[in-house]
Amino acid sequence: MGLDQYAFSREPQTSIPAFIWRKHPNLQEFMCNVWYEQGNEGEFNCKQVQIDTEILDRLENDVKKEQLPEGGGFFHGSNSDEHYKETDLEFIKWARKEIADGQEVFYDSWW
Repeated sequence: MGLDQYAFSREPQTSIPAFIWRKHPNLQEFMCNVWYEQGNEGEFNCKQVQIDTEILDRLENDVKKEQLPEGGGFFHGSNSDEHYKETDLEFIKWARKEIADGQEVFYDSWW
């Protein structure tokens, strides 16, 4: 049991994840913050976050500067920013292309 994270270019019920992370707590914290900024309330678990280019800009900046917000939790694991840095940058590049091609991009997680 632990934190599982996914990125889709449409609703997860109709798409295979394009990216999967396992226990990347700081990415989870970043996405949790975005979810709350979007006006949501409650626990951020099994909740989708729609990603736009502004969010990607912020994420890319934080990843490149190694400034993702510190996340944690019993099931979330420890800091894995360095391990996932290239994957995060690949995700950002992929998501930008998907959005440019008219797709909606979502992040989802479960723990």
